[in-house]
Amino acid sequence: FTLCCLFFYYCKRIEWLDLYLPYTTIAATSIWFYLLTQSNNQDVITFQYAAVIFIVQANMGVQVRFFPSIISSFFIAFTTCLGGNYASKKDLHQLFIFSFAYAPIVMFSIYIGWNSTYKNRQNFLNRLLDENSRKYLNQMAHTDALTGLHNRRYFDQLAIQYINFAKEQHYPLYLILFDVDHFKKINDGYGHDVGDQILKGIAEISNQNTREQD
Repeated sequence: FTLCCLFFYYCKRIEWLDLYLPYTTIAATSIWFYLLTQSNNQDVITFQYAAVIFIVQANMGVQVRFFPSIISSFFIAFTTCLGGNYASKKDLHQLFIFSFAYAPIVMFSIYIGWNSTYKNRQNFLNRLLDENSRKYLNQMAHTDALTGLHNRRYFDQLAIQYINFAKEQHYPLYLILFDVDHFKKINDGYGHDVGDQILKGIAEISNQNTREQD
């Protein structure tokens, strides 16, 4: 238990954490069948059927990557079949019955792992798309389409924040205003397309001469 807690505490890679349960289940399966082979109980052959819980548990624990779970499922199934062979004292009839019952559960558990990883990836992509859409819509709501600068709505929100901060911290606050000389004459004489180009140019100059914190 302590080793498990330390592994989850210090390991930062989610794909390794995702494989912790499947690959430790291989060791658990080996220990289980070793104990069965060392037992003199008459019900050993019945007890070996409890091994189905190992592969189901391993695949239910997979949440991120499906392909590595196939490898762990193969090793668990191989260990189970090998252990079942020794537990039944190499009785081919008992081994066949056990394999016949075990195979569908293996396939079902693999399907559980696939379905779980598939749904988790779908949910992750949906959340990512929702987050990107939210950021994009938020940017559209606060940005002027022509110049790429923040619009009046964003200015009003930001101004309130900065004014409150300046009052609380007794911090000086500066506001710079500038105007474009004879802009109406430019629009009237050269057209609004030229006027738009001038606004874009002024916005670019403004961005080049201000800091990120401004």
